[in-house]
Amino acid sequence: MYIKKAFNGKKDSYKWENVGVRTYPQKELSGITRQTLVGQEKERANFEVRYYLFEAGSKGDYARHDREYFFYILHGKGQLRINAQFVNLEPNDMVYISPNELVQVVPQDGGSLGFLCVTTV
Repeated sequence: MYIKKAFNGKKDSYKWENVGVRTYPQKELSGITRQTLVGQEKERANFEVRYYLFEAGSKGDYARHDREYFFYILHGKGQLRINAQFVNLEPNDMVYISPNELVQVVPQDGGSLGFLCVTTV
């Protein structure tokens, strides 16, 4: 079995065929969208692959999650807050985050930040 989702976006406007764009209802998460590329259809994977877009001026919640995360930065610059540390993010950077860390993502330099996220489910 295989499932292909062709890329049909443009530079800094990443979209894949037959993949919905999810927004968050919380006001503090406005400007953040998520596309789940793997893990919500017939795949039998124990992980998800997601694409996140953080628009300029948005920021993720500062929260603890009980799963592992791996980020691969596609475009833009950002800052990752992990507990009391701050890590700068640029295109092609990769970050592994272990479970139960306090994490927040914030785009930098007045632009958007787009990245792939692989996480356990």
